[in-house]
Amino acid sequence: MPDASVVEEQFVREIAKILTASTYQPYAVGNSERINQQFRLMRGWPVDQQLIKDLNASPTVTNITIFSNPGQRNTTRFLRQMMVQPVVVPDPTMFASISGNQITFEGSGSALELIGVSYGHAVGMAMRLTDVDTPGTVAAYFAAAITGSSASGPVLTLPTHQPVAVAIGTNVTSLREVHRQCGTWRVTIWAVNPQLRDQFASLIDPNLQGLDRFFFDDGSCSGPIIGAGFFINDVPEKQNLWKRDLLYETEYPTDTVSIDPTMVLGHGIVNSTYNFYTGVVDPNAVEGVGGVGGQGQTGL
Repeated sequence: MPDASVVEEQFVREIAKILTASTYQPYAVGNSERINQQFRLMRGWPVDQQLIKDLNASPTVTNITIFSNPGQRNTTRFLRQMMVQPVVVPDPTMFASISGNQITFEGSGSALELIGVSYGHAVGMAMRLTDVDTPGTVAAYFAAAITGSSASGPVLTLPTHQPVAVAIGTNVTSLREVHRQCGTWRVTIWAVNPQLRDQFASLIDPNLQGLDRFFFDDGSCSGPIIGAGFFINDVPEKQNLWKRDLLYETEYPTDTVSIDPTMVLGHGIVNSTYNFYTGVVDPNAVEGVGGVGGQGQTGL
């Protein structure tokens, strides 16, 4: 769920990628291979004593800071929208096989999974598994929930000779954008001479503006990174300090995150993020549970 601090952190990450191909930890001293100069990159404002020490070091360490300017504005202009994130579907931990009107469960339970049983043309029931579920507890659950059925260990016997199906699904993550705002961020270069200041600025500025947008850890993204001006300050030169501020504007969302189960039972096209098992008792049946992209097996 991005806020101003998350955008600042993203600026740090992207500038680190621009300056060095090595892994960089914020606030540490790194070396930019592209201009062969040392730097320290951080959020916020530099600590005076550390800045003075860095500028007087040999070799010197140019400080680069990212700070959010005050005055962010609300740019919300659309109805709230849900966006389902792509998910990597884990391998199932619970399996099922069908023979006639009997379903045999195998494997172990996982709290990330749901399992559904469908029989007839319009009857279905689902349960969310837990990490301690076993094939026997799953069979017992459906036997208690479905009138006329019974369970013997991992085997569930259904009171029907109509199409029988089992579907296993997993959770998906959805984002709901509830707010959108626009702000300006100040990237400040603190260098020991104007040449170093200009070297870092000429490397950072075009590469930042070349980014289409920031992609955040929750799957949302910002708007384009737009240059919003710059300031050069040579007043502190008597203190052996040359400074340049680069300003960037971008828009970013505030989202709420929802973790929901997939649809495991239904007719026609349903969510494809599950493994699908089906056994058809009636070979002439034309209606049953449908799936897209799942693993299928059929038994008579």
